[in-house]
Amino acid sequence: MARKPSPLQLYHVAHSYYIENRDQDEIAASIGLSRSQVSRLLDQARKSGMVRFEVRFPTDIDAEALAESLRESLALEAVRIAPRPARPELSAETLASFAANILPELTADRAVIGVGWGRTIYEVALRMAAQEALVGRKIIPLVGSAGQQAPWLQINGIVDRLAEKYRAERVFIRMQAFLEADRGPSSRVEEENLDHITSLWSEVETAVIGLGMPADRAEYLQTEIDRSVLKGLQDAKAVGDILGRFFNAKGHEIDPGEKWRLVSMSLERLREMRSVICVCRGNEKVDGMIAAAGAGLFKTLITDAETAQSILARSSL
Repeated sequence: MARKPSPLQLYHVAHSYYIENRDQDEIAASIGLSRSQVSRLLDQARKSGMVRFEVRFPTDIDAEALAESLRESLALEAVRIAPRPARPELSAETLASFAANILPELTADRAVIGVGWGRTIYEVALRMAAQEALVGRKIIPLVGSAGQQAPWLQINGIVDRLAEKYRAERVFIRMQAFLEADRGPSSRVEEENLDHITSLWSEVETAVIGLGMPADRAEYLQTEIDRSVLKGLQDAKAVGDILGRFFNAKGHEIDPGEKWRLVSMSLERLREMRSVICVCRGNEKVDGMIAAAGAGLFKTLITDAETAQSILARSSL
């Protein structure tokens, strides 16, 4: 019966191979083992946790060159890349601060701005500095509110904060985003409000949106829609959502079925708009970002370098 290798033997073989850059044949000859035995020892060293690998993101990437490569790859009008964060755990905050600084420039002459929900958009609204007032400017919700109390899913709160920063008129929506199919406005006030909001959607000059997780990872859906509808989205391989509207890898919207309807701007309307700005990051959203860009659902992307690199790597496959 073969004797179990000692931790010191595993360390010696792993150090010789990974640190000293000796090949397996050389190591085998030096300790009187076969090459296959050395290979098994290296495998055991890795599995034991003795050997750890780290792929570090390059820090010397030219942000402008990266942005241009991504713009060309996704056929977008513009891409802005946030600076690298001081620590990886600050990636989301760094992107939100970066977007908050450049969003006023991208929307400088836009009188009617539509806004979506999501954690990043909410953080952008919190971080934006006060802007000079523009006559007639309005901030319009592009989706109803969620039933949850999370502030980044409460669209009226996001609208209120952005309107304060833009010194603009705020327009609130009284309807939830996800409704049972036979559920309409419960009062004349709700009906008039919904009619007013949807009529304003045709006037929106710029939309500022986030992009959500694939359906199998979108936690907020657990309490928003029927389980059968959620399963349908998962079975249809929804790679992400914009304004609560899920789509597949080809950018085609997935029909939620007859049980539910959604109160939000249509994806067709987004495609028609000249200016749609998506603020998004994260490797788990790469497939959704590629699909949405390919379907023309946004024209400008604000993201970080790591996500940009992941998109380029995925797009090249």
